[in-house]
Amino acid sequence: MHEINKDMEVLTQAIVRYAIERVRMDPPTLDCARPESELQAMAGETVTADGLGGLEALRVFTDVLAPACLSVDHPRLLAFVPAAPTEAATLFDLVVGASSIFGGTWMEGSGAVYAENQALRWISDIAGFPKAAGGVFVSGGTAGNLSALTAARHEWRRQDASKRAMRGLSCSWLTSTAWLSTRSLLHRGWMPWCSLLNLHLISRTHRVVMLLRSLKRSQRRGVTKCLLRLKTTLPWRC
Repeated sequence: MHEINKDMEVLTQAIVRYAIERVRMDPPTLDCARPESELQAMAGETVTADGLGGLEALRVFTDVLAPACLSVDHPRLLAFVPAAPTEAATLFDLVVGASSIFGGTWMEGSGAVYAENQALRWISDIAGFPKAAGGVFVSGGTAGNLSALTAARHEWRRQDASKRAMRGLSCSWLTSTAWLSTRSLLHRGWMPWCSLLNLHLISRTHRVVMLLRSLKRSQRRGVTKCLLRLKTTLPWRC
């Protein structure tokens, strides 16, 4: 399993060839989701006692599984979160994967953390953030929202010790188009420090009226800060 032999050499060449051909597709195929019954019939059981073998696993992926996934780098992918990596960035994923790097701490991956900090500094400079600004890259909007909310809570309480025992107010402006992760974040106890208020809004005027009424009621209960949820996935404080 952990040795380079003839079979592994053949698999290596097949994988690299597939990666290069996929990068060269311009544009790639859009592809689409398939019913589970269809995937079961075409792919069958992929976890077996003897294993599929490298080449067969690659065949199942290229012929069955990959075409059943939307290509997020396709120019027509407009309904979901897209991706537009350069050819060099895609190929460099092969390098990073083969290097087996963990970039979670400086002790284990100082080189990777340094590279990440360089990229963050570049983005911060473009945005006009101060030199002391920092951050971290996360996997997506859900982790980004949770990280931002946690940072906002920490800073809010750090500035005034009397607020450390106070609960904030989360005004959740949820519509039918809101992310499911947003609802989970607010409803499943990920913010026990924050009181939850759902505002089902109809128009812009309705938003303002409902918000002012809610904040007034909250102020009477001693809640002086809130986290405001708009239609976007970005958290706002007020």
